[in-house]
Amino acid sequence: MKSIVISSLVAALLSPAMVFAADGTINFTGSVVASTCTYGASGKSQTVALPRVSASALSAANTTAGDTAFDVQLENCGSTSKDVAIRLEGGAFDAATGNLKNTATTGAATNVMVQVADRNTNTAIRAPGNTAVVQSTTDGKATIPLLAKYVATGPATAGSVTSAVNFSIVYP
Repeated sequence: MKSIVISSLVAALLSPAMVFAADGTINFTGSVVASTCTYGASGKSQTVALPRVSASALSAANTTAGDTAFDVQLENCGSTSKDVAIRLEGGAFDAATGNLKNTATTGAATNVMVQVADRNTNTAIRAPGNTAVVQSTTDGKATIPLLAKYVATGPATAGSVTSAVNFSIVYP
C-alpha cells in the first residue's frame, strides 16, 4: 500500500514538469555600484521658475513658450560612477505625451502643461521612465543640463501653472 502511495506521489510531482514545457528563456543581467551620486540641491528639491508668458503665445496645440534652462547638480559620485543620468518618474504626467500636467488648484491656466527637455538637443524627456542626458562624472560631480517650457494642448487661457516630477539617479 505504501509503495502505491509513494509511486502516485512521485508521478504527481513529475507530471507538471512534463506538461509545462519551456518555450524560451529570459536572462537577467545587471550590476550594483559601490558608491552612488547624490543630488546636490539643498533639501533634495529645487524650484524652476518659468517666466510669465502671454496666453496668445500658447494659442494652438503643441506650441511652446517660456524656455527656461536649469541644471540638476549631482555630487559625491564614487570612482565607479563614470556615467550618470536621471530618470523622470512619478508626478502628474500625461500618459500620451509624457508632459507634466498643470496641478494648480486655484486660478489655473487651462490647456497648458510643462515639458522637460534635454537642453543640448531640445528633445522632450517623457515622464515617467525616460532617462535624461547621460553625463560623465568629473571630480565626483556631474551636471545634467535641462530645459523646462510651457506646452499648449489647445488654446491656453490665463492662469497659474504648477507641476512637479520626481527623479532617480541612474547609471547607464
